Amino acid sequence: MKLSSWCVLALLCLTCFCHGGLSCPASCKCYTKRAEVVCNEVPLTEYPSEGLLKNTTLLTIQFTNITSISEQHLNATPLLQGLHLYSNHLKSLSSHLLRGVPHLNTIDLTGNRLTDLPADVFTDADWLHDDSNLTWLDLSGNQLTKIPIGLTQLRHLSLDDNQLSHIPTGLLDPLNSLDEEGLDLTVNPFLCDGKIEYLWRWLQKNKKKVFLPETITCAGPESLTGRSVMSLTESELKIESQLKAAVILVTLQCIRVKLLNICLSLLLQRFCKLQTDPVHSIDTNVIPVA
Repeated sequence: MKLSSWCVLALLCLTCFCHGGLSCPASCKCYTKRAEVVCNEVPLTEYPSEGLLKNTTLLTIQFTNITSISEQHLNATPLLQGLHLYSNHLKSLSSHLLRGVPHLNTIDLTGNRLTDLPADVFTDADWLHDDSNLTWLDLSGNQLTKIPIGLTQLRHLSLDDNQLSHIPTGLLDPLNSLDEEGLDLTVNPFLCDGKIEYLWRWLQKNKKKVFLPETITCAGPESLTGRSVMSLTESELKIESQLKAAVILVTLQCIRVKLLNICLSLLLQRFCKLQTDPVHSIDTNVIPVA
């Protein structure tokens, strides 16, 4: 009887061991004790949803060929706390991406090929509000032209090495929880025209929250190329704004002149046609009736 109990226990242990071994994506490494999965430099072309343990809390996928990730993919790991997707080929993220992972606090998307993000990629989730767990987001090394919005509880936001040229007015104001040097905007081609004033004022007020704020520089116009945004003066900002307004005014005037020339040309053509058309010309040989 005692031997039989030992056999049953051994069988249960073997079953658990085999189940743990089978619940790991091919070519990945799974560490069941700390609920971690690592897929590093493996031939993946799709997100490895199948085989992931439900209790996975930390997932690292790096140096693979996956190109997209969706809400359905993340639903396979509802207890996920950290998602590291460094240096893959990601081109797109789905809307409502985080809806099924309410415990997530860290997302690293560094070094991918993201150019545009859905407006609700990080915000349309029932749990994603003022007491959200998501505090760390790294989007550096992509090709983004716009900044994600709505993440008021972020303590760290990296947007360096992207293609940002402007920061819309008011976009950074909700980021009240940023750590010291928690925002990185370096290595972006900022256009220092009239629209740069919002960023300039925000940096002046929040420079302690920004990583190397003096290295955030202008990529244009030519007169300001290479200048630190923070070093700009109010007069320079006004001059650029006035220059932009002057360019718009001159453009409108040119359009007006062009339209006027077209109208005059049409009138002249009409006049010439009337002069040559025998139906409309005056017959001087007709003798008036007495």
